[in-house]
Amino acid sequence: QEENLGKKLTAVKQAISEKRNPSTILLYLAKNIPQELWIKEISIDDVKMIIKGEALDYASIGTFVNNLRTSIFIKDANIMNTSSIVHE
Repeated sequence: QEENLGKKLTAVKQAISEKRNPSTILLYLAKNIPQELWIKEISIDDVKMIIKGEALDYASIGTFVNNLRTSIFIKDANIMNTSSIVHE
């Protein structure tokens, strides 16, 4: 029983060490998003995070990307696509 319990404990420790909780990244995003920018969609997989949203101006997008680049949680941040839409 002791050996079996040791194996289970090892498996639990490994599962915990591999668990990735996005809460720290999401908290960082919430604290570092410019007031003129709104996040509409976030998707996260093992190695990539995609953020889609809207902004009042390009300066706030640049500020947000720079904030992401200075994060210890994010390796690199780039703008993949932009478009201009006028909402009434």
